[in-house]
Amino acid sequence: MDFSASDIWVAVAGLWFLVLTARTWNFHQAVGLLRDVEVDASAYQPRVSLIIPACNEESTIGEAARSLLAMTYPALEFIFVNDRSTDGTRDVLERVVGQDPRAKIIDVHELPDRWLGKVHALHRGSEAATGDWFLFTDADVHYGEKSLQKAIAHVRKQGLDFLAVGPGFTCSSVMLRAILLQLFHLLGLGYSKKRFQSPHAPDAVGTGVFNLVSRSAFQKSKGFEELRMEVIDDAGLAWLIKKTGVKVDFLSGVGELSLEWYPSFQAFVRGVEKNSFAIFQYSFPAAVFSTIGAYIVFFAVFVMPLVFGGSNFYFSSLAIYMITSGFTAEKTLGLSPWLGFTLPFSFVVLPGIFLRTAILCMKRGGIYWRTTFYPLNVLRAGQRLKTLDFVFKKVR
Repeated sequence: MDFSASDIWVAVAGLWFLVLTARTWNFHQAVGLLRDVEVDASAYQPRVSLIIPACNEESTIGEAARSLLAMTYPALEFIFVNDRSTDGTRDVLERVVGQDPRAKIIDVHELPDRWLGKVHALHRGSEAATGDWFLFTDADVHYGEKSLQKAIAHVRKQGLDFLAVGPGFTCSSVMLRAILLQLFHLLGLGYSKKRFQSPHAPDAVGTGVFNLVSRSAFQKSKGFEELRMEVIDDAGLAWLIKKTGVKVDFLSGVGELSLEWYPSFQAFVRGVEKNSFAIFQYSFPAAVFSTIGAYIVFFAVFVMPLVFGGSNFYFSSLAIYMITSGFTAEKTLGLSPWLGFTLPFSFVVLPGIFLRTAILCMKRGGIYWRTTFYPLNVLRAGQRLKTLDFVFKKVR
């Protein structure tokens, strides 16, 4: 039986989707759920310091702070770091947590030279923390009552010194949910359990929503002094702690933690202006090359097979891939599994957003974050999380 070049192209595209399906299912199986962790009420509960930086968060921090205060964990310390807020953040904090003896508010009025504002706020919070464990979180995250008890039970049972937990997300639009799925789906495709568990590979997962680290592991590291100009600070902290040789893990917090990712698609596009260029290590050629590569892949596996008429094998492979991706998104992000069918669309949109950010950063000569401008040369010099290491560094 003779096969034309178009038949071979379509068959290879179908095989490509089967490979992606296998990678996606690997991530689906590897990620555990915080809500499934069993808690022993009689077990020892170490003291935990929650460190929450906030800059102009008056519209969200009140409700989030109430959810934190409602947690039933018995040994808590809350450290709210008011980072140069110019709105009513300080007043909201005073009203909500001011009378709680477990809470303290730290005010930051000036930003030291060669520090990112959020990283400095986290640093100030860690200096004031007295707990056996530090939990770094954001000011707009909502917690279940037993979320922390389950996290502590997991780290103690598994012998961990670092645990990152991703939240369940709420998004205001289908477009925003599709972009969220694509972004985290790409991260999942790169996940390797072997590399994640190996002390010799840099792979580590951190989230701004929930990074839990033991005091002993944090003190072994160089702390936020090492990350003072690290824009991707959550993953940077995970990388920093893993370098000390301790055990780390990542769980999905769907059903336990919730977060409204961005209020709109436009807000997302503006929001990533501060950090997505760091993924390419502030290299404009790397950003352009990655964008061109993404569009070549899209053309090769989505457009050309349709031009050639496709095949039963191709369409079946594509459907299996999208369905698997959708159910993985439901488990790990709390999104509808039907969103898996938006992957071709978001595959086109996301690289364009990242390229736009790179162009803006080059044009501006840096980024704006929390009312402060940071020049590109300073960001490049201070970057510690070299993302290409995650791609090319082998496990020894």
